[in-house]
Amino acid sequence: MAPPYAGYIRVSFVGRRKGDRFHSPQEQADAIRDWARQNETEVEILEPELDRSGGDTSRPILETALRGIDEGRYSGLVVAYLSRVARSTRHTLEIYERVEAAGGRVVAVAENLDVSTVDGRMTRTIHSAIAQAELERHRERFAALRQRTVERGLWSQRQVPLGYDKDPQTRKLVPSTDATLVRDLFLRRAAGDSTTGLAARANMSRSGIRKLLANRVYLGEIRDGEHVNPSAHEPIVSAAEWDAAQSAPRPSRQPPKRSPALLAGMVWCGSCGRRMTRGGNAKVKGGFIYRCSDTGRCPGPASIVAFRLDEWVESLAVKALRQTAARPSVDERVEQTQVALKRAEAELEAFTLAVSAADVGVETFRLGIETRRKAVLEARLELERIAPRSSLPDEVLSLWPQMSQAKRGEVLRGLFEAVVVWPSGGTLFRGAPVSDRAQVYWPGSEIVPDIRSVTARGGAPIVPIERHDDGDPRVASFALPDSSERRRGAL
Repeated sequence: MAPPYAGYIRVSFVGRRKGDRFHSPQEQADAIRDWARQNETEVEILEPELDRSGGDTSRPILETALRGIDEGRYSGLVVAYLSRVARSTRHTLEIYERVEAAGGRVVAVAENLDVSTVDGRMTRTIHSAIAQAELERHRERFAALRQRTVERGLWSQRQVPLGYDKDPQTRKLVPSTDATLVRDLFLRRAAGDSTTGLAARANMSRSGIRKLLANRVYLGEIRDGEHVNPSAHEPIVSAAEWDAAQSAPRPSRQPPKRSPALLAGMVWCGSCGRRMTRGGNAKVKGGFIYRCSDTGRCPGPASIVAFRLDEWVESLAVKALRQTAARPSVDERVEQTQVALKRAEAELEAFTLAVSAADVGVETFRLGIETRRKAVLEARLELERIAPRSSLPDEVLSLWPQMSQAKRGEVLRGLFEAVVVWPSGGTLFRGAPVSDRAQVYWPGSEIVPDIRSVTARGGAPIVPIERHDDGDPRVASFALPDSSERRRGAL
């Protein structure tokens, strides 16, 4: 069974017509259905295309019909009369060519054209040219009408500017009782009053005040496109008063100083391995969130309320500093760990130089490198953990409450390598506690390889970061916070 035809209906201008006064769509639909009955053919009447000119080449409903013909869902296009297709000869012929190339047919019921013949195609072109000429004549008449309306000083728009009334007899603007208020607004603006104060005085929005002060209608001028009548009606302000309002100095607005992000450069999206940036969000406490910087490519962009992540990482830093300050010197273990580190580094270097991936296979070579790198990393982290410390942690702890955010950020970047955040299962505001969504890593963890330092969009590949167990030596893991801290950390 052949697919149905697409019944296309177009109305150039609806205006105030509605109900019983609006016949055009129904009349077009009836003509299309009559054709379908006479030809024993199915037709699907599409939603009418309203307020769309025949000279408009980008009509969504027409494009839907044509795409359906391209895809074989419709057998062709049916219109009540040819000018509903288009009022451009070239566009009409392009539509015919597109439909016929897809194996479809264009039917204009009123014209009943047989475009399989030379005479039928010639008649189609003539009708299309007539439709285009009618559109061009209509545009010329409308342009001339607009020009005459401006020259006569008539107000043709539905909304009348504040400060004026429309005389029902002359159709011209005449000052109303609000004219005094409008002139007062111009004078106050010229004297330096802010648009915020003027908006409150006139019970208007600030954008409304700006539009009012920029409207040349208050000079007695009417303009419609290129047509201008500088003395169409009585002005409310003089040219000098209008110019003074335009040139009045604007109050200087210093943008609020924004402190740098505490974790600037440290936070990474676990879904794609790209750096997260801090941005404003008025809906959250503190007004900022950290979010993935590559939401266009990231398979699961992470975001988290900034002050909650900051507080959580700071709490880990304080715990780390306290543990470091309280740790006794263990010189013997340090020496043993240093020996183990040198041995692991030497073994990694020897394996890399002596073994070739071509000899043992790529996978075996990769596993060998990975195993030896892990031994080096564990030795480094162990050395970092047990190495004797100076009194610096005590000094940092004592000064921490008085430190600026920038200084605390410097300490955090020296203490930790990275903070990785994974997306929550819920929204930005309701989800898992921060400790369940993020992990902090010690220096030397190599969680974020050099390739992810490429910050240009599209410059680095999507490389998800694996979440590690809390017992992993790379993870800065301490005792879980109590329930009240967890509630404060929950998003």
